[in-house]
Amino acid sequence: PDPRVRTTPEAYAQQHALLRSIYAKLSELNAGLNRLRAVKRQARALAPRLPAGPLRERATALSASLEAIEGALVDIQRESPRDVLRHRAGLDDTIDDLISVVAIADESPTTQARDVAVGVMGQVDAQLAKLAALEAGDLAAFNAALRAAGVEVLGAS
Repeated sequence: PDPRVRTTPEAYAQQHALLRSIYAKLSELNAGLNRLRAVKRQARALAPRLPAGPLRERATALSASLEAIEGALVDIQRESPRDVLRHRAGLDDTIDDLISVVAIADESPTTQARDVAVGVMGQVDAQLAKLAALEAGDLAAFNAALRAAGVEVLGAS
């Protein structure tokens, strides 16, 4: 700590606790994003190889559902770091900015920073819950249909 600042150890502990929870949520977001992208990549590669019909349509629909979740988690339209000015920020960007806001101060986090953290982490949880539901529902059903058709199943390892 800066010796010129009279911040208490409790204030630093509060800052540290909030930062740990934000970093943990960012890790969860990234792990979910990695799973999502692996399955989406497999579904997109598989769709053109399937005969026209319900399996191909399900693969395409699965890709679209995954992309909708991905679009909430990250800015999928970003082509460069400066694109953050042109497109809506993803939740990962918001978490990165929140980390900066909380970490920069030599003080306990403000009420506003805590409120934003709770809100953003809740949004991440909601998107990850959608992903889990998709994996347990549509993806599992699609994999069962693929197995019945004699095609290798999709999934993140």
